[in-house]
Amino acid sequence: MKKEKRRIKDRETRIAEIQEGAKRVFFQNGFQSPSVEAIAREAGLSKGTIYLYFKSKERIYTSLMLPVARELGKRLRDFESHMDRRHSQSLSELTMAFFRLYYDLYKFDPDGIRLIQTFQQSDLFSRIPGRIRGGLAKQARENFQAARRILAKGNHGLMNSREIAQLLDVIWAMFLGVVQLEESKYRTTGKDHLPETLKFGFSLIANSLKNFPEARPQLTLPVSGEKM
Repeated sequence: MKKEKRRIKDRETRIAEIQEGAKRVFFQNGFQSPSVEAIAREAGLSKGTIYLYFKSKERIYTSLMLPVARELGKRLRDFESHMDRRHSQSLSELTMAFFRLYYDLYKFDPDGIRLIQTFQQSDLFSRIPGRIRGGLAKQARENFQAARRILAKGNHGLMNSREIAQLLDVIWAMFLGVVQLEESKYRTTGKDHLPETLKFGFSLIANSLKNFPEARPQLTLPVSGEKM
């Protein structure tokens, strides 16, 4: 029994070493440049040892993003279950709830968020073979569906299903964008304005929803030659 526990612990330790080395290489050189050899050097391991645990660098980076995606799923499920025991919340109130949920997720695993951010913004997901990104894609779909259900419960007929999906996309994109901007500024100034800037952005969206559907965007495009 003790030997089995030690073996499991050794395996977990080795995987953690590989993942930490891969993160350092990725954040220094980007996803395209690093090779398994570079990750092995950074982790202080042989290339053969890396392949004992991961068949490719794509599998390594997928393993780094899965924990934060699963944690988001868990938090969404918990939030949804608590909704059933609370008073009804409006879309505006739920938007601010998503601020707290996403910011807590960032604090849980900032590197995981940075990796997802980079892969989404650089379209790197499409370059990972489908059989490898399958688990991550499945978790992302489940998270999106859970988030849609949450917003639908506060919708009260104000938005159609397409608009709810668009609202989620706007919230997620704003979250990732603000994280990227404020982290960049922090590296230069040493001042952390991330929580207050995120809260301000979510508040703008939440306040605009108070006037929905009267404030529904008009998406009709101007006729060619017509001034906007």
